Amino acid sequence: MPRTIQDPRLPPPSGPYCYAFRAGGYIFLGGMPGITTEALIVDGVPNGRMAGETPGRADMEAQTRQAIESLKLSVEIAGGKWRDVLRLNHFLEGWKEIGPFVKAYEKHRGPAEPADTLVGYGLYMPSMIMEIEGIAGAVETTPLLPAVKQAHEYAPSCAGRRMGDLLCLSARLPIDAEGQVVSPGNSKAQAEAILEGIGDILAENGGSHGDIIRLRVFVRDMRDVEDVDAAIADAFGEPIPITTTVTAPLPILEADVMIEPTAYLGEKEYRTGPGNARGVLAGEMMISNGILSVDDEGGVRDPGDIQKQTRNVLANVEHLLKEFDMEVLDVAQSQVTLTDFRDYDAYNALYRNFFAFPFPARNSVEAGLGKISHYGLKYQIEVTAIRNASTEGLVVTAEDSYYFKRIELEGKA
Repeated sequence: MPRTIQDPRLPPPSGPYCYAFRAGGYIFLGGMPGITTEALIVDGVPNGRMAGETPGRADMEAQTRQAIESLKLSVEIAGGKWRDVLRLNHFLEGWKEIGPFVKAYEKHRGPAEPADTLVGYGLYMPSMIMEIEGIAGAVETTPLLPAVKQAHEYAPSCAGRRMGDLLCLSARLPIDAEGQVVSPGNSKAQAEAILEGIGDILAENGGSHGDIIRLRVFVRDMRDVEDVDAAIADAFGEPIPITTTVTAPLPILEADVMIEPTAYLGEKEYRTGPGNARGVLAGEMMISNGILSVDDEGGVRDPGDIQKQTRNVLANVEHLLKEFDMEVLDVAQSQVTLTDFRDYDAYNALYRNFFAFPFPARNSVEAGLGKISHYGLKYQIEVTAIRNASTEGLVVTAEDSYYFKRIELEGKA
């Protein structure tokens, strides 16, 4: 069992997750909304109160500031420094607040200059309009070249960040040097342009396409998934990087695809599990793809049934971990995507027993999954594990949990 620090300065989480899990020289950060330590009681059930919250109005700057302050505190409790954050993933409930978010993030992020991804997702709580998760280095990290902002106000402000052989690159959009979207309406051409730009950045930092170990792919329209997959297959020889694809709104109009890459310059080992499960070992870190409830031929297992799909997926996670001689307690971070947040409690009932306290760092969002032919998919999980995290890790969490209080009050414990 990893050592656990429960700090009262952190807001009680609204699910079975921790805020920071330190292992293998990394600090994995769970999804942090702009939530305060103050409880909001609704019909006798405790929940989180958002920073700046007033009836009928959510405050983007207050939520962003609060989320950054809580993440920074989590990193520091875990023994790291905020300036060594490697990657931050930003999730917005809607694009009406994109301008205020970008302004607030630039204002409050301080010395951190990480790889950034900004994407639109459904978020769990009605008053939650933003959430941030990511990964930090427990030792010194350095910026990637070129330190030149992509030519668009909503594009990431830096190329990314590096710790040793691990290179975290900002998500890349299909825009040219003037900030104009290339090949509007052609998702494959946009993906090809993005991958070419990623190759250029890697070359400046001593790498190549062959060093990419993971691609997170965001498409605006599920009908474009197969074309984007074709562009990725054309750009890489075997093995193709670990790839996770979701359908979600993108920050720039006419951009049909956005790709977030992670590279590793050292030795890499790929293995497969049941269904679509794949993983890559980079040093002591294993990263999985987005594991779905599909069979070995790609057909959906138990369409529309969240509990059966969760069991299927978690069983495949355990099988994949065993391929790398790891166990469930070595998982330090997970990213969960649901197609419907009404399934939140149903999947958590299985999740919390599979992982057990003190839980990995985690975020849960709502988006589309799979291809057009994948009717009935409900659940996806990505996991990152560190060898021996179960015994050598450090977990940072709050002293209390709104989630477990609510479950107990509602008789779902």
